Amino acid sequence: IGLLYTVLASTGAGLRAQERLSLTQAVEAVLAANPDVTVGRAATREAEQRVPQARARLLPRVDFTQSWQRGNQPVFVFGSLLGQRRFAEADFGLLQLNHPDSLTNVRSAVSLEQVLFDGGQTRAETRVASINAALARAGEQQIRNDLILATTGAYGLVLRAVAQQRAAEGAAAAAEEDVRTAQARRDAGTGTE
Repeated sequence: IGLLYTVLASTGAGLRAQERLSLTQAVEAVLAANPDVTVGRAATREAEQRVPQARARLLPRVDFTQSWQRGNQPVFVFGSLLGQRRFAEADFGLLQLNHPDSLTNVRSAVSLEQVLFDGGQTRAETRVASINAALARAGEQQIRNDLILATTGAYGLVLRAVAQQRAAEGAAAAAEEDVRTAQARRDAGTGTE
C-alpha cells in the first residue's frame, strides 16, 4: 500500500477523488520511477554490446606508430645511420665515429594483424557474450515482472481497503438509520426505550 501511495503521490495524481489510477497506469508509473529497471536496462545494453566486441577479434587490426629521436651519442648516430641505410664511407672516420654531429631519427611504421586461427577462442568468447546478454535480458525481465507483481498486489490491497471502507460506511449508515427508526417508533409509542 505504501508503494502504491508513493507512486500516486509522485505521479501527481495524489489521492484525489476525481482521478482514479488504473492498474495499467500504476504499473507504468512504478516501472518508470523504479531505479532497478533503469539499472537492469543499462546492464542489458552493456551485455549486448559485448557480443560485437567479442566478434571484433576476427577483424584485421591496423596500427600506425611513429617515433622521433635526436642525439649525438656515437652509438645512437651509428645505429640510426645504419637503420636508415644512409651509412657512408665518410662516417667511418675516427673523428666522425667518436664525435658525430647531431642526428634526427624519425621512424614511421604501419603494421597489419589478422587472426587466422585462434583455437576457437573468439567463437567461445562470442558465445559467452551472447549467453551473458541473454541472462541480462532475463534479469531485466525478472525485475520488471517482480515490480508488476508487487504493484498488482498493492493495487489489490488498496481496492480491498476502499471496498472495506465503503462497507464500513454503509454499515455505519445502516446502524444510524436503525437508531432513527427505533427513536421514531419510541416517539410514536409503538416501541420501548
